[in-house]
Amino acid sequence: MTKRAEGKFERRFHDAYDTPPEAVHFLVPHLHDVESFYEPCAGSGALTEQLVAAGVTCIGASDIAPRSHLVDRLDAFALNPDNVIGVDALITNPPYNRGLLHRLIEHLRQLRPTWLLLEADWCFTEQAASHLDYCTDIVAVGRLKFIEDSEHSGFDNYAWCKFTNQLSRPRFHVRRKSKVKVLTRTSGR
Repeated sequence: MTKRAEGKFERRFHDAYDTPPEAVHFLVPHLHDVESFYEPCAGSGALTEQLVAAGVTCIGASDIAPRSHLVDRLDAFALNPDNVIGVDALITNPPYNRGLLHRLIEHLRQLRPTWLLLEADWCFTEQAASHLDYCTDIVAVGRLKFIEDSEHSGFDNYAWCKFTNQLSRPRFHVRRKSKVKVLTRTSGR
């Protein structure tokens, strides 16, 4: 739940918001070195489904509170090197609790290069500074609609941020959609 949506919508348990399909369009062109991925905060598997449809192989998907039989129950902090053998990258839409998010960035980036869908404003905060030392890419996405029944798009802009285990300076990428077909979710598995 974003800062501008507080009080407008009831916050979902574990920040269980499915990743809108259009978010994947902006990420796919930057996955040129990624053939396989693991999603550690998979929820219902919406993001996993989109990435597989785009041709990326899913090695595994887990969540602390899975909402699909296709997603294993595993806390992202329990993920270890054995879980990510054969994985090129971790890709996920993490919970937006800042304390949790910052710990997740530190944990996941040490396992594999990690792509996270984040509020774009976060990249320009003091709290992000030490994490951005390990960010190689920031891909602009724009506003996304996370509340399906809402008549409006989201209140905040989003970006895909890639974190690694090496010091870096982020490259900013403008919005460019891929030619990947967006899947429409028909059920809330």
